Amino acid sequence: MNTLLNSLNATSVNYIAQIINYVRKAQEFAAQHGFKNLLQPGLIKELVIAEILVHLVHRAKHEPGAYDPANTSRKFECLSCFEGGTFQLGRMFKSPAAKRAKSLERLTRNAAIYCAVFDEKNPLETQWQSRLRAMSSRPHSSSIPMPRRPHLPGTQAGLRSHDCSWRC
Repeated sequence: MNTLLNSLNATSVNYIAQIINYVRKAQEFAAQHGFKNLLQPGLIKELVIAEILVHLVHRAKHEPGAYDPANTSRKFECLSCFEGGTFQLGRMFKSPAAKRAKSLERLTRNAAIYCAVFDEKNPLETQWQSRLRAMSSRPHSSSIPMPRRPHLPGTQAGLRSHDCSWRC
């Protein structure tokens, strides 16, 4: 019995070591391209969306998710979820006024907000690979218009920090 347990432990340690080794190699490669933390929440999904849309991904955490390589002043936010989930912008504040203004700027600075539903069985694939929706603040866009002064859902609930969310 001990031999079997030792064999199982060696196998589990081996696959864990292999996964960590692949992640380390991916991080080394990402760092060569300016990404300091490949494991930053949401970054991998932003990279997947950017690859589909042929956008560039910002390297800084508090910047928009992506930008147009032909016109870097055109900024985009990339939101994602699994089917049945919600697209969310975290750290949205109703008050104080300075934090509310910063929260609203995180929406209005974008030419579009792209929403992608990822496949739970294969989390690096989107379910809408060829049809990502754009909720654009530009009136000439053929996508869903985004209000200029968005309402922050949940702000009447008296929460300290709010998520701005849409169901997918």
